Amino acid sequence: MRLKACKSCRAIVIEGDKCSRCGSTQLTHNWDVLFILLDSDRSELAKRLDVDTEGAYALLVK
Repeated sequence: MRLKACKSCRAIVIEGDKCSRCGSTQLTHNWDVLFILLDSDRSELAKRLDVDTEGAYALLVK
């Protein structure tokens, strides 16, 4: 199974054709670097990426 990333919010989508985080249908298989956010309050990377919800994200979405 190939994971997809949302082009709008970078969330990883495991199944389906719609992002469960933002509702976008713009998904791609063309992404790199899996980022798993466990604590959004303490993560500097999450602040730089403007991500505030725990979950799996792609750092690079093409």
